[in-house]
Amino acid sequence: WKSMLKMLVVDDDRFEREGISFLAAKYDLPLAIMEAESGEKAWELFVRDGADILLTDIRMNGMDGLDLADRVRERAPETKIVIMSAYGEFEYAQRAIGVRAVRYLLKPVEVNEFLKALSETIQLCEDERKAQARYKRMEEAYWQGVQYEKMQFVSQLRSGRVPEEPGASFLPAIPFDGGESLRPILLDAGDRFFDRCARKAEADLAEWMPCAFELVHLNPQQILLLTEPEPDPEKMKALGERMIRRFKEQYGRTATVVIGGIVNGAQQFPQIFAEMEHELERKLFVREGTVVFAGAAEGAGGAALGRHAPLGQ
Repeated sequence: WKSMLKMLVVDDDRFEREGISFLAAKYDLPLAIMEAESGEKAWELFVRDGADILLTDIRMNGMDGLDLADRVRERAPETKIVIMSAYGEFEYAQRAIGVRAVRYLLKPVEVNEFLKALSETIQLCEDERKAQARYKRMEEAYWQGVQYEKMQFVSQLRSGRVPEEPGASFLPAIPFDGGESLRPILLDAGDRFFDRCARKAEADLAEWMPCAFELVHLNPQQILLLTEPEPDPEKMKALGERMIRRFKEQYGRTATVVIGGIVNGAQQFPQIFAEMEHELERKLFVREGTVVFAGAAEGAGGAALGRHAPLGQ
């Protein structure tokens, strides 16, 4: 076995629980065992610590094993359930099927049958872990590929070349082929933060942002957000402040936000992005935690703001 699994053993008979723990240890099963003498105590432990395997008796005072299994199945469908009972009535077997138990064992359990049931259940857990690991590797490779395509796309825009496929499916927020507009926002973390946390930052931004956006990972220190073209600079300032505040709360670091002008076509992108980079180069002269407006961005939509808008001012 490659790794330990957590198994929650639930039985109101202490000797039964101890016997199961003894067998698991004697035959070197990869199980870290938690014990509970009631359904209520088991549920409390499960909510707090979780478990890969639930091995439960059926008949107990208060919450019985099948009610417990129902709750566990609803909360954590991946948990493997093994039902153990001295009662072989068809009604219990039916309910065990209802909670999708992987095994139903009758007491007194013969040791070889018990070990076989646990070994098969452990193997199910291991197979699922391997499948999840493969899926995560594939998902990560896909995400990295999409990020590379986005960076290539933006690199072409920055150099003044209009990509051949401006409506690429992986960049739905770049609608240049539809005659629409967008507003770029540059977020600078101050160090190589996005090397480590790019995917988490993208997920968090999806919760923080009040509008649709596309994220482009420019380099380990910076990301570019392509957002809906809100023309009101006061609203953009408030959005930038929210991003800085959330970044500080979530990651304990101070970011700089540069808000670019509204881009009405791919031909405008190089100049607007250059203005954003210029403002970012000047950030040494600006207090950290600042929203910076680049070029004409501050006057878009009417009322002008100061070019630098420190957080909280």
